[in-house]
Amino acid sequence: LMAMKKMDDKRSKALLADTTKHYANIPLLLAASGRCSAEVAEVLIKQGENLNEADYNNTTALMNAASEGNVDFMKVLLENGAKLEASNKHS
Repeated sequence: LMAMKKMDDKRSKALLADTTKHYANIPLLLAASGRCSAEVAEVLIKQGENLNEADYNNTTALMNAASEGNVDFMKVLLENGAKLEASNKHS
């Protein structure tokens, strides 16, 4: 995921498609939200990832970034329209 920010759109889309196979049941933006940089969030959003897509626990990327203390990732999500009102099985 970190390499995506250095690639052109065609190459990053190919990497995104390949990476998605490895995260079959977890939204890619959610998978990245724990430890990846804000730049990765920007690339994924540019590629069309759903900001508010949730996993099987109804956890969103914003929730995960918050629980991991990834403030910069959270800022990008919020600036791009992530919903604050979501709740998961743990809230």
